[in-house]
Amino acid sequence: MKHILTISLAIILLACGTDDLPTASSSFLVVEGWLTDQDTQQYVRLSRSQEFLSSEANRFVSDAEIQVRSSRNEQFTFSHQSNGLYLSDIPFAGQPNSSYWIRISMPNGSIVESNMEMIQPSTQIDSLAFDFYLRPSEEDPQIDEKVYYPIAFAKDEGSARNYYRWKLYKNDTLFSDPEYLVLLSDRFFDGNAYQNDFTNFEYQLGDKITVEKLEISQKAYEYLSLIKSQTTTLGTVSSVSPAPVKGNLHYLSSTTQVLGYYGVASVRQDSLRIN
Repeated sequence: MKHILTISLAIILLACGTDDLPTASSSFLVVEGWLTDQDTQQYVRLSRSQEFLSSEANRFVSDAEIQVRSSRNEQFTFSHQSNGLYLSDIPFAGQPNSSYWIRISMPNGSIVESNMEMIQPSTQIDSLAFDFYLRPSEEDPQIDEKVYYPIAFAKDEGSARNYYRWKLYKNDTLFSDPEYLVLLSDRFFDGNAYQNDFTNFEYQLGDKITVEKLEISQKAYEYLSLIKSQTTTLGTVSSVSPAPVKGNLHYLSSTTQVLGYYGVASVRQDSLRIN
């Protein structure tokens, strides 16, 4: 099953200036997808942006032709499944130190491509543990309940500047809201061991914890960081002023904007059950 971060609305709003919000007469192509070094059917989702404040259901694109190409002269085709989701026709794994980009042929003959991104192989997660804290129970404030959270231990390789995204699952269900988007650079621990205490992820006794460490590009890190800062602070005293969120996709023969991002990632995973 493919888990996609639910940020499409944020992409639509933030990728445009206030004078460029989608209207009923115009819409932008939205591309969401990540190619990983896991041997699986890779995915891409295509949709269309909607009019500002529209209550219309998602407008998925189902009639495009999609290829992913590599610096190794490989080509992988994708076929539409449902609701704008395209899967690779065969399972494959992105290769370390190889670059990939997507090519989308639209029914009107226009072509969209992403910038090339190289898969930087990630180090393994050394170990996974959990701890807990006490808080008053919602049912009876006189009684303290245990809230468990994961602790992941890893080591940065130190050969170059590294950027990470951490994804957490509870009983195989992804924490997908923007506030659960965990991004990290090795600026302060380059080449050293480090640990992540995920204290804002709540688990209970008996739950299964799964964590994934994704090594991503600097451009993807900056893109996701800006989306998180603008979606999670909206309406707060520390709110960040809206600004364009530029992805890495473009039309070959048009200046029309393409929203979203197509990136690559090296994925490492570990799991345990709280018992």
